[in-house]
Amino acid sequence: MNIERKNKRKFFNESWDSYFKLRNIGYHDFRIIKPTKFARIYDWTSLHFVVSGSGTLMIRDKRYKLCAGDFFYIPANEPTTYYSDDDNPWSYYWISFSASSGFKMADSLNLSAEHPTTTAKNPMKVTKLFDELFSSDVSPCEFCYLTISTIMQLLASEAQHPVSPIPKKISPKKIVSTVKQTIQLNHANPNFDIKEIAPTLYLSTRQVDRIFKDETGMTPRAYLVDVRLQHVTKLLEEADYKVKELCNLTGFYDEFQFMKRFKAKYGMTVKEYQRKCQSNK
Repeated sequence: MNIERKNKRKFFNESWDSYFKLRNIGYHDFRIIKPTKFARIYDWTSLHFVVSGSGTLMIRDKRYKLCAGDFFYIPANEPTTYYSDDDNPWSYYWISFSASSGFKMADSLNLSAEHPTTTAKNPMKVTKLFDELFSSDVSPCEFCYLTISTIMQLLASEAQHPVSPIPKKISPKKIVSTVKQTIQLNHANPNFDIKEIAPTLYLSTRQVDRIFKDETGMTPRAYLVDVRLQHVTKLLEEADYKVKELCNLTGFYDEFQFMKRFKAKYGMTVKEYQRKCQSNK
């Protein structure tokens, strides 16, 4: 199938898609655009398919060489670098998702932060699926549904095991551990949504809240606030920060609510805590 591929990116409206939580999809040809060779951290996940050329992916201090026909996965909240080879610039299609739904799709392809690359079983078919999607001339809403159809066909062709396998049972201890670990990794991101944790455990948000509270005596949201406040105290012990700076560094987006929660937990204002820290030095 011969089509003229153009560098492009399409964004999705959240109301169109409640299953995959798509963010955007695009195509880049690095014979035309300049690559970036520095590490980036995203609060979403993405799946890339290399159409032509070759390049490098670096994640968790490991380096992976990629070429046409390979998939590579970019996990959320991990310093990641990827760029094409200067002598053989690559082109690729990509789809980005919210962290939780991207995790499910990557899992079906046996991709993870530890194993972020794989070679397509049928690269010609994958290329054809993307080419047909990008050559379609439809409304934005119709394009979203076509994208979902393309993803399902891709998974049907490439999945290493059934999509979203449901484990028989996850222990409460494992659930609490996963919630805590996820919060520790994401607490500084003001856009982090605790509701994204539940799908990765194949549970509802209500179930996760109940189990977490039964095991710890507090809700995941209360734990998130507590972690953020603990981080605030560590910063105050190191230097004299302004309230706005503290909010930016710890994930609080409302200064008034931040100060209210801080005083409720520590019995003093931020300024009073700062003075206490300085007097103890």
